[in-house]
Amino acid sequence: MDSHKSIQEFLRELKSRPPNNRSDNERLFLRYNEFILSSIADYKRLASQDCRIDWDDVYQDAAVALLEIAKDPDIRGNFSTYVQREIINSIRRSVETESQFKDFVSRLRLELRLYQKCVQELHAKLRRTPTTTEIAKQLGLPSLHIAHLKRLCQAARDYEMMDYLTEWPN
Repeated sequence: MDSHKSIQEFLRELKSRPPNNRSDNERLFLRYNEFILSSIADYKRLASQDCRIDWDDVYQDAAVALLEIAKDPDIRGNFSTYVQREIINSIRRSVETESQFKDFVSRLRLELRLYQKCVQELHAKLRRTPTTTEIAKQLGLPSLHIAHLKRLCQAARDYEMMDYLTEWPN
């Protein structure tokens, strides 16, 4: 993991406690921690270099899944097999969710940059503020979509977040 310093600190603190002072959840966590880390490492190896997944979030999702499993009184059969399968499922879901969200944000930022550039170009050409319909026609997008981008730009300006929304490392 890229920045698992806090995770390592947490584990050191947990391991430093006398075994009889650990809760059942802490013992369970220590038992399956290496499995969680190695499973995440497998996904990380498969991920592309430009993947912007926050692996600490994936780790936290897997740890939460482990604790949720521990609360389930209806587990039948081999507990270890069940836990491992559920941890892997949790990691897979987390990676999918993270990557879908990052893709959405990346597309949105691109659309915002295109929208702003189009508004500037049309403003210079028309010598007035372009209408939503004119922007939509220029970009080949529905007017409703342009209206949403316009509101998002305004909200970003209001909250002084425009730089965050429109600048993205290449």
